[in-house]
Amino acid sequence: MAATAKSTSFYPEYRPHGRAHSPLVIPTHRRVETFAALIHCSSMLLLPCLYFFLWTREAFWPFLITYTIFSYILDDTQSMGNSIYRTSSWFKKQFIFRKFVDYFPRFLDKEEKIGPRYLFTAHPHGVISFGITAALLPSHTLKSSKSFRSLFPGISVHLLTLPTQFLIPFYRDYIMALGVGLVTKAGITSILRRNHSVAIVVGGAHESLFARPGMNRIVLNRRKGFIKLADVAIVPVYVYGENNVHKVYNTTEQPNGKNSKTLKTFLNLQLLLKKYTGFTLPLVNSRSIFNYDFGLLPYKRRMDVITGKPIYIYRMFNNSIGDKVTEEEINYYHEMYKANLIELWEKNKSFATEWDEKLKIVE
Repeated sequence: MAATAKSTSFYPEYRPHGRAHSPLVIPTHRRVETFAALIHCSSMLLLPCLYFFLWTREAFWPFLITYTIFSYILDDTQSMGNSIYRTSSWFKKQFIFRKFVDYFPRFLDKEEKIGPRYLFTAHPHGVISFGITAALLPSHTLKSSKSFRSLFPGISVHLLTLPTQFLIPFYRDYIMALGVGLVTKAGITSILRRNHSVAIVVGGAHESLFARPGMNRIVLNRRKGFIKLADVAIVPVYVYGENNVHKVYNTTEQPNGKNSKTLKTFLNLQLLLKKYTGFTLPLVNSRSIFNYDFGLLPYKRRMDVITGKPIYIYRMFNNSIGDKVTEEEINYYHEMYKANLIELWEKNKSFATEWDEKLKIVE
């Protein structure tokens, strides 16, 4: 059961077999899973590096010029919802992604059977939202009990992300091949109109600053935009253990109440970056390939992805379909959503560790 009184500072260190360094002899499948996690986590850096490296080779210039013009001037795939046609089942079935999914021991469960057109809203954000990503990643052709699609047959779900992700050369094509779309109103509605479902991480970049082991703090009170999509059902999703796979230095709270100018300055920089780019950079230290106490790779800890009961949205307070969504309706369903999310947490809190604090809506 989840602890309610223990401080998250007591969360145990990640020391498999009591070691700080990875042993030389380790099962091959573990090494391969770690390598797959490394490749996927580094893709945002490796792929643009490859793009700029190819510019140093004249033979690739015709391809690069064509690619650049098409990607940044002509291509409106993600904004028009056409990213669903760029999804590649063949690509998602590749060995590297199967092993990345297996890197996190996981259990996936649902509370109720649902249909083909829903808005899945995941919590918490974590540093990179590995839980919901790995749950949606396997193609429907895989025979995996860890696959979202194996539990929800017939439902095609696309994870949505920030527009800035689609500005990164080669990486934009990489994530679209994995079924990722654009998390804007136009991007969401265009996919829903095609009878596909979407998944978003509601807390956003600001919530990543709370991604510390043992923490279950989410940003929700001021996140109401997803409620405005009044013609779909909303399905809350909670990923137990999402915040436990990275060690994030907390800049949002001062230790022992001390007024640290350094922490305040860094927090202001993080918030400034979030304001102008949509994302921020938490201070992360986790593990690497050869040691367990320093690096940027996520810890190999269990994550449990639990989907709740759908909240069906109907027009209320004498409003009809086609009328503008009112603040009264938004607040009504937002309160209902918060109540359902808390109920989901309480009902399934056995998936939390004994070191995890209770779910808290902090903002």
